[in-house]
Amino acid sequence: MWGWVLEIERVGLTKNIILISLAVGVLYFGFMLSTSLVLLYLNEFLLLDPFISGLVLTLARLCAAIITLPAGSFADRFGRKHPIMFGFFLCSLFLLTTSLTSNSLIASLCIIIVFSGVAFSGPATSALVSEASVVGRTALGFGWYYAIYSLSQFIGQTLSGVVIAQLGYQMTFLLGSAFSLIALMLIWRFVHERWDKERDLSPTSFARDFRTGIIQLKGKPELSNLTIGLSLHGLGVTMWLTFIPLYASRDQGFDPISIGLILSLFSISGAIFQIPFGIVADKIGGNRILFLHVLLSSMIWWVYPLFNSLLLALIYMFLAGIVGSMDFPARRSLLSFISEEKFATAVGALDSLTQVVSSIGPFLAGMLWPLAHWAPFAVSTVINMVGLLTLYKLPKKVAATE
Repeated sequence: MWGWVLEIERVGLTKNIILISLAVGVLYFGFMLSTSLVLLYLNEFLLLDPFISGLVLTLARLCAAIITLPAGSFADRFGRKHPIMFGFFLCSLFLLTTSLTSNSLIASLCIIIVFSGVAFSGPATSALVSEASVVGRTALGFGWYYAIYSLSQFIGQTLSGVVIAQLGYQMTFLLGSAFSLIALMLIWRFVHERWDKERDLSPTSFARDFRTGIIQLKGKPELSNLTIGLSLHGLGVTMWLTFIPLYASRDQGFDPISIGLILSLFSISGAIFQIPFGIVADKIGGNRILFLHVLLSSMIWWVYPLFNSLLLALIYMFLAGIVGSMDFPARRSLLSFISEEKFATAVGALDSLTQVVSSIGPFLAGMLWPLAHWAPFAVSTVINMVGLLTLYKLPKKVAATE
């Protein structure tokens, strides 16, 4: 028994990482089942034009970004379990509400809250994975975590088009709500911690945490460069990836099942290669993997509008997923030496600032869409290349200020 435990720890996998990844995987399965083709839902079911549809997703990502910073502070003060459960609860409740309405305003507000619920659980989840990782193998621990939830994304995206074609958009939201509730129950059952009621929970204490998180990022040029680079990269990602379903529907003539399959190939290759890149990041440094990831992204994003066949689109998205799998194990390993009691706050600050910038992506893509349908892909590449410049001289590991 102990030999088996030591063996899985040798490859960077622990029991707690498995349990956390399983719960988050169930959540993301429901989330991706519901939201993979949400741009088409806004455009085709609610009859919103591409600009307004992009604006709704921009607001969803912006609110998610804003809530990430206080979410990190909550996770460091309330513990990891309660913020995760609260985020999962919001996701389940408002996916259910979306499934029951055809009002465009109510549905749009619900989608915004769903994105915020998922974001609220993020810093606490990252802190749990960091704490559960084997010492010296943090990137590999995150590699396992992102591999498992990327696999769940793959399944959700694959089935999203099938469910829409057979049962309609509303059923994806209903199923998403059910799986979010199951994920909440898994966290309630398997994550055990005691809440210290003596913790300072005053508004000023949270303000100090926000300030601490920002200072951690501003305190060293390396952290500032990381934040700027990832912000611009995230902006490019949301411009490129968000409008692939609409381009695939309008310009390539693909049906919802095919579009769901295209997106799922991106996730499955990401799932497969998360662990290998986690191993490499631990050995050669997250800085090199992250720089290579952004460089290769700049080389491939602009190419998507050149493909008109489903086979070429599938091959393209599989390769894009390999490039995408380099990202999160590398960026998390760069922050691995931040103290555990402040890890969620630091991750919340980084993710919040980068996501605020990246949330503008769907809005910009929606503005560019009437000019030329290929424009969001080309402009996202240019923005990404600018971000690449700030990542050129990152150290192997970035240490936060005390």
